[in-house]
Amino acid sequence: YDPSLAAAIIVAHVYFMTTVVHIFQATHYKTRFCIPLIIGEIWETLGYAIRAAGSRNEESVALYAVQLTLVVLAPAFVAAFNYMLFGRILRTYSSDAKPKALGVSDTWVTRIFVGCDVVSFLTQSAGAAMLAGAKDDVKQSNTGQHIVIGGLVLQLVAFGFFTAIAVSFHLNMKRSHKPAGSVAQERAREWRPLLLCLYASCILIMLRSVYRVVEFSQGFNGYLASHEDLFYVLEAIPMMPPFILFNVFHPGRI
Repeated sequence: YDPSLAAAIIVAHVYFMTTVVHIFQATHYKTRFCIPLIIGEIWETLGYAIRAAGSRNEESVALYAVQLTLVVLAPAFVAAFNYMLFGRILRTYSSDAKPKALGVSDTWVTRIFVGCDVVSFLTQSAGAAMLAGAKDDVKQSNTGQHIVIGGLVLQLVAFGFFTAIAVSFHLNMKRSHKPAGSVAQERAREWRPLLLCLYASCILIMLRSVYRVVEFSQGFNGYLASHEDLFYVLEAIPMMPPFILFNVFHPGRI
């Protein structure tokens, strides 16, 4: 186990900078529902900072376990933010008296998917804790891997249904604004960028989750786990755009 110090430092700095901007934006716009996104960024920053420290302490199981846990679990906070944001988009821009998408109301969209995210987070946390404490216990390590995979699969399934609901809302909005007047066009300029950012965030988290499912399925001696370049291409880099996009198109502005 010999992680790159330079790569970990660069990635940690990118996450740190976008975290600082998000904290400022959330404070300025008073958007408390952005707190999960900020927590996810902080966990990513700490995860890669600890990974950098672990690059000079290769035998430290504690450092490896902590950075693994933080990086694996951080996207769950981003997912929760996505669900909360979409509920607000649906409530704000739907022309219906009771906003719905695929028959699901704005309130239940948030409740259902944040609930799924909490279950996924707790499942992954339990699996990560078992992995962290496994040391040379192969049976416990395998059990921990299977539990983490279960949490990731749940996250993928929830994202699939959530994406279908978001696309349904998008299509309905396009149809309702087809003969758009100036007001409708102005409102579309608000919700479309946010929804596109939401799509990008969901797709990248799903890509990253598929990578993690395959990685844990192969085990710690598998191809993915033993090639650090793939870890950065399929884990570290895909999780950056969601944070940066919501810096540029911050929901607090509208």
